[in-house]
Amino acid sequence: QLVFKSMKVCSILSVKDKIPFDLKSNVVYQFECCCAATYIGESTRHLATRMKEHLRSDRNSNVNRHLQSNTACMEAAGIHCFRIIDSDNNEHRLKLREAIQITRESPSLNAQLAHESLTLLY
Repeated sequence: QLVFKSMKVCSILSVKDKIPFDLKSNVVYQFECCCAATYIGESTRHLATRMKEHLRSDRNSNVNRHLQSNTACMEAAGIHCFRIIDSDNNEHRLKLREAIQITRESPSLNAQLAHESLTLLY
């Protein structure tokens, strides 16, 4: 008895290109400075956009303030200091994932000025 089973090419090979690290969006990311200072944040935009803001233009960013106050850190900082630690397509869950990571890691550059009270219903 002869049996033939067909397979689609996409089950063997990926038909989509892998998204480059800096073009991913909806991510929770971590910045780690050469002096061991850390920051955790989230972005729904391309990570490259947010990294450039932290490194160069966003004067309200705790990362940027840290780099501006430490010359050695400024010279050593770059995109290699960032890594993606979580992701989610839902913006609300993304913020929750960020909050969980901040609570878990206690990054030194995160300064929480306020928080939202959440009630979870079962």
